[in-house]
Amino acid sequence: DGTYTINAAAATYTVTYNAKNSDNTNTTSGTAPTDSTSYASGATVTVLGNTGTLALTGYTFRGWCTTNNNSDPRTCGGTTYAANDTFTINANTNLYALWNQNQTISLADSSTVYGNTINLTSLLTNNDPGTGTVTYSVTVGSNACSISSTTLTALIATGTCTVQASKAASTGYNSATASATITLTKRLLTVKAADASKVSGQSDPAFTSYTITSGTLYSSDTITSVTAARADAGGNTAGTYTITISAVNFASNRSDSYTVTTATGTFTVTAATYTVTYNATNSDNTNTTSGT
Repeated sequence: DGTYTINAAAATYTVTYNAKNSDNTNTTSGTAPTDSTSYASGATVTVLGNTGTLALTGYTFRGWCTTNNNSDPRTCGGTTYAANDTFTINANTNLYALWNQNQTISLADSSTVYGNTINLTSLLTNNDPGTGTVTYSVTVGSNACSISSTTLTALIATGTCTVQASKAASTGYNSATASATITLTKRLLTVKAADASKVSGQSDPAFTSYTITSGTLYSSDTITSVTAARADAGGNTAGTYTITISAVNFASNRSDSYTVTTATGTFTVTAATYTVTYNATNSDNTNTTSGT
């Protein structure tokens, strides 16, 4: 009798990268990477990246999936790996390309008046199904516009600012950005000279009063004074005359922020009236004897 020793060969395993997606559809172009290593059971595998430049139109490579029966190339019902991840191998392993769908958003250009606001969501087109939050920021012209949440406020009256909408990435979807130019224009205001009057023979009053008949001042802006005068040569003849405004003066150099239209006021001069009084006293201031 002889004794024989039979040594079984140690099991080895392979990792196969496939040029198919996690839903078993084909990639658009490129080749899958190749791992020619035979791994012993329990060995550590370092996952390769997209070294063969696999591509799928409308998507960006995300990593690998251990299953290929998923609903679309964004999903994985097995284990997901990114480049340089590691795992312990105990069986032959197939990996399929996993992708993030590219999102597209757009933001329309617009214009607004100094001091007015725009709801930026009204400018946004966001038809992609990703659930990432959209936020807004001023990328150019932070002195010209400010943003609080989704509301933009124009801080100046001329020039532009650039606004960016940023949609965050979500599961299976990449982030996306879009920009728009907001053109800023002056605020419209109509200032009317206040009506005034005098009695013939009196001096003209100072024509300093006014009313705003159209538009509003923004925030803490103020009119410090108006320069106004009679449109005629002046005088005391009874009648009605026109008061015209030649200048509207603003605090803090805000005059360039407004387009001002002036409206005339009415200045009324009334004729002076006099009375005749008969006295029951004599010219030497003594009393008369009788009568009235």
